[in-house]
Amino acid sequence: MGLTLVVDAVEASEMLGVEFYADGRDAPFYAKSRMVKRNREIMSFPGSTVPGTVRVTWRKNDSDGYRDQAGRIRYSAQIVGDHTIPIASRIPDEVVKEIRKNGGGLRLKFRLRSDGVLFGWDIERFEGGLPRHSMPGGDFLQTAY
Repeated sequence: MGLTLVVDAVEASEMLGVEFYADGRDAPFYAKSRMVKRNREIMSFPGSTVPGTVRVTWRKNDSDGYRDQAGRIRYSAQIVGDHTIPIASRIPDEVVKEIRKNGGGLRLKFRLRSDGVLFGWDIERFEGGLPRHSMPGGDFLQTAY
């Protein structure tokens, strides 16, 4: 089952020095200096399994950035947003069964806002070269971006 990561923010929100961590790991799987609605990202999820939890942090500013030994951008300014949310347990078994039966990929969608993180999912299949989305769920149901 292919996994896609979708990250954006609600209108009029701005988060700086954003980092996503899976299942308590020390290294983030996603980092962005500035996240607002208009710079949403859609990419392959950097892993082959759905994480049990994801911790999302953002900072007071993004000017205290540095590169770690692996060359990844990291941030050291004061954390002002710190949210850990369950992921795998929220996705219904029916969604996974549908993907196994009829193909497609699972999109893990994160929408940041100043007071928290919204999480959603859907199935993505391509028909005639265009993406089609079904079975949305979670904190928001939008499938088009």
